[in-house]
Amino acid sequence: MLTDRLHFRQNPFCGALKLDRREWRLWLVLALTTWVALPRADAGSGSDVIWTGTASTDFEANANWGGSAPTSSTTKDTAVFTGSLTPFQASLTTNRGLNGIRFESSGWTLGGSGFTVQLAGGGSGGITTTNSSGTNTISAGILLNVLQSWSIATGGTLNLSGVLSSVDATRTLTVAGGGTTIFSGNNTYTSATNVTVGTLIAASNNALGTNASGTTVSSGATLGFQGGINYSTTEALTISGVGVGSAGAVENVSGVNSFAGTITLAAASTVGSASGTLTLSGAITAGANLLTVTGAGDTTFSGIVSGSAGLTKTGAGTLTVSGVNTYTGGSTINAGTVVINSASSLGNTSGGLTLNAGTLKVATGFTTTRTITLGDAASTISVDPAQTFTVGTAIGGTGSLTKAGTGTLTLTAANTFSGQTTVTSGTLSANADSALGSTTKITVNTGGSLLLGASTAGSNRIGNSAEIALAGGTFDTGGFSETVGKLTLSASSTLNFGSGPSLLTFDGTSSLGSSTLTILNWTGVIGAAGGTDRLLFDNSSFVGGTSTNQILFNIGGAYYTADFKTIDGNTVEAVAGMSVVPEPSTIFAVGLLGLLIGWREAVPSLGSPFRSSRKGWK
Repeated sequence: MLTDRLHFRQNPFCGALKLDRREWRLWLVLALTTWVALPRADAGSGSDVIWTGTASTDFEANANWGGSAPTSSTTKDTAVFTGSLTPFQASLTTNRGLNGIRFESSGWTLGGSGFTVQLAGGGSGGITTTNSSGTNTISAGILLNVLQSWSIATGGTLNLSGVLSSVDATRTLTVAGGGTTIFSGNNTYTSATNVTVGTLIAASNNALGTNASGTTVSSGATLGFQGGINYSTTEALTISGVGVGSAGAVENVSGVNSFAGTITLAAASTVGSASGTLTLSGAITAGANLLTVTGAGDTTFSGIVSGSAGLTKTGAGTLTVSGVNTYTGGSTINAGTVVINSASSLGNTSGGLTLNAGTLKVATGFTTTRTITLGDAASTISVDPAQTFTVGTAIGGTGSLTKAGTGTLTLTAANTFSGQTTVTSGTLSANADSALGSTTKITVNTGGSLLLGASTAGSNRIGNSAEIALAGGTFDTGGFSETVGKLTLSASSTLNFGSGPSLLTFDGTSSLGSSTLTILNWTGVIGAAGGTDRLLFDNSSFVGGTSTNQILFNIGGAYYTADFKTIDGNTVEAVAGMSVVPEPSTIFAVGLLGLLIGWREAVPSLGSPFRSSRKGWK
């Protein structure tokens, strides 16, 4: 064998190693073979090549790179865009490879729709931005050749409008840095997406590629939606944390958007909507992690929400929950509005509802046995038109209750909340003993009605010392009897006796101010106490501060002023008196007519401009 003839001898050219000619040739062949077989020393260690853009938009033209375009290799050069914008922006004219792309200032566009850059991205490759403001755009396609980790600087934005694809599903893409990345192309990559820092915005359907591998949002990062998209691809999404600036691990940035994928909470997480509306139609599996919804925009959960830690609503926006939800941890409304349409909207009824400074809005009426706790002076229950929401268990807490919406809220349990009650619109019906037994004051505004409903435990629906403050609204006895605190009026209001015999007693410290109380459906003998319906004030001092024409009885369309009858020594009963007065609107019309007649009579003496010297005009 040739190797058998290789031996060492002294030689001035090689020092101690001496080779004959044949042996030298053999050594050279072996050395060259070994050099070719070994990895290149410069693999993946190419240069940063800066775009100068002085000649044209052609990415391949050497003159646009100050001498030599980047090598078309995924292990070589990084294309760098820096400083002030050049006369020409770069645009691909062929498919090519790059180790990386780096933007060091904003306003750049790497064009070439229909062409693709294949990125290896090892080491310092991939896509990197260092600009702290402004936007850079890549409209060319990007092919992921290896695992990618892109770093987008805080304050800056990178918009990828071209197609993002991958060699296979193992090329995981990680989006990092504190900035914003926008995927607005119809992407086809099959690998997983990890958002570890900053915001990734899906601005098109399939922005996150196929649903083969899913997307994970780490704590402190955000996946956003914008552009009015219907994201019908059922991407599996795993989220953690509150997101960038506590805006949400999932956030509706703007517009009306929807996402059909399933969402799994890996930790306590927040879904936000800055503006517009985000609809999540897939199942949300929270496990033992709290789900919070926030933001000034609106959010809809139409899929099933499950878990054991519950749901919390913050922010001024509206959350609509329409699925048959099974979560058991209860619900808390701290701000904004939560819209429900069934008993299961807020999960299993074993989980209570804490209503703080927010609104529970009932879109479709039903009866609930869920425990409700009021924790704020602005706790509101709103019921939509023609709907009835019945609460069959006790409402507790130290907060106040505000009834809104033109529908009816019916209370059929002995409630213990200690704050005040306000009816801004619609009807609040007290249908149980102590239904409003612990509230200190009930205010009924214009458009609102306080109704006494049927009770199996007698006539103590309202506490005996609770003030009834009518501010343009109606107190309707429903044909039942009740003893309450003082009556106060801040605007002309109505008292309706309903269709049955009623005995209504107010505290004698009542005051009508300068307003008028109109009595409807009163049954009794005109001018006589002790009728079927009775209106009592338990202190005769009420009469001294009240004019008889401040209480008007509407009987068959005719209006009668009040007559005060003293009974039982100190109790005063208001009944319809003998004086008949016109209906209030008639009084106004007659008064207006009188003013017009008086003005006409006064016109000639004032030198009216309607007079003319022409014959026949007076």
